[in-house]
Formats: sequence, structure tokens, C-alpha cells
Amino acid sequence: MSEEQANQQAENAETEETQNSENTENKGILADLVAKRQEAADLKAKLDAMEREKAEAEKAALEKKEEYKTLYEKEKAEREADLETYKPRAEAFDAYEQGRKESLLEALGDNADDFKDLPLAQLEKVAAKLTTEKKNLNDAGRAGRTITGGTYEDMPYSELAIAISKGDPKARAELKRRNG
Repeated sequence: MSEEQANQQAENAETEETQNSENTENKGILADLVAKRQEAADLKAKLDAMEREKAEAEKAALEKKEEYKTLYEKEKAEREADLETYKPRAEAFDAYEQGRKESLLEALGDNADDFKDLPLAQLEKVAAKLTTEKKNLNDAGRAGRTITGGTYEDMPYSELAIAISKGDPKARAELKRRNG
């Protein structure tokens, strides 16, 4: 029996050593599994946090867009109000400009077709030049008229001088006749 007991004790010791080494090995594997599980849980928590941040950022961006949309709508309403305010003025100015242009073209008479495409400012300048030339031509035709309304023979020398300064050829001829 003692041999049997020694054998059994040796077997028990061997089994114990095997169990101890298996326990140690199992504990190491278990610790690795626990560490990996913890790491996976941490990564999952980080992922959830990132997804929440992304959702919040998208929500903030949409709110910002909504803010821009509101600002856009406000600006659009102001522009439409300005348009309604200035539209009658613009129409009145266009009507005035068209009327003025028509009256200038009428004043130009036969030359109107040549200048109908000009802008108002240029048309006014052209009309002013052409009508001034017409007035000057009309004044030259009345060179024989005097201040007193008499004939050249009845005019005093002072009126003859005025008529001559205006370019009156009849007044010059009368002066030559008198000075002989």
C-alpha cells in the first residue's frame, strides 16, 4: 500500500501541477479576454460619442442653414419692399425721359430720324446745338432792324455803331455813305 499511496500521491502531485499550470494559463487567457472585451467596450463608447458629435454637428449645421434661410427671407422681403417703393418712381422717370425725348425730336424736325437712337443726355446736347444754330440764322436775317425801328438814314451814329458791331452790312453801308 505504501507503493500505491506513493503512486497516488505522485499522480495527485502531477495532476495538481497540471491543474496549476492550466489555471495559470487559463488565468492569462482570461485576463487577455477581459482586456480585449474592455478595449472593445472602450472603442464602442468612442464610436458612439463620435456618432453623437456628428449628429450634433449636422443638427447645428442645419440650424445654421435655417438661420441663413431666415436671414435670406428677411433680406428678400426688404428688397421686395424697396422694389415696390422705387418702381413707381422709376416708371415716372421713364415716362418723363420718353416725353422729353419726343419733344426734343419734334424740335429737331426733319433731323429727328438721325438722332432717335441717342440717349437723352446726348440728344439734349445735339438739340441745343442745332436749335441754337437755327436761332442764330434767324437773327442774321433781321440785321436791318434797329433799336429805334427807323431806317438807316434816320439812325444816329451810336445806333449805327451798335448795328455794325452786330455785323449788319446795311449799317456799314450807311456809315460809308455818310462819311462819304
